[in-house]
Amino acid sequence: DIVSALVSAIEVKDKYTEGHAQRVREYSCDIAIEFGISKAKVKDISTAALLHDIGKIGIPTEILNKPCKLTEDEYNIIKLHPIYTKTILEKISDFANIANIAYSHHENYDGTGYPQGLKGYEIPFESQIIQVADAYDAMTSERAYRKAMSNNQALEILEEIGRAHV
Repeated sequence: DIVSALVSAIEVKDKYTEGHAQRVREYSCDIAIEFGISKAKVKDISTAALLHDIGKIGIPTEILNKPCKLTEDEYNIIKLHPIYTKTILEKISDFANIANIAYSHHENYDGTGYPQGLKGYEIPFESQIIQVADAYDAMTSERAYRKAMSNNQALEILEEIGRAHV
């Protein structure tokens, strides 16, 4: 119930994320199962994926719903949401691992991500799974500032990124 309430809270604030958390959860679980990850870890990935953007509740609505490109300052504010996510989730009993997985979902394999600038194997594998699922959903969803990509276009981009980091 707590998880559902938190997801509803962010969806009320950010209209563009409606359904996003559930899709990222589904994609993340599918990827994790394909990798043969244990049921216990899949459960943590499922919960972390569902709550990965809860920290956006701390981001001003005018930035979240801005219909055009963000300024550098606005983007730097958006980049705070994983920190807020971790802060919120750490308050829930037995959610330390889930909080850490969600916290790292914007870390990039080459070290250019945020909030910690982790690189390669420093990034929890569970977070990497959520990042791929999140990126795929973001690319294939309609946004105020751009049209949705086709599934094939999004997969080609993800494959290209993956090849660059092998």
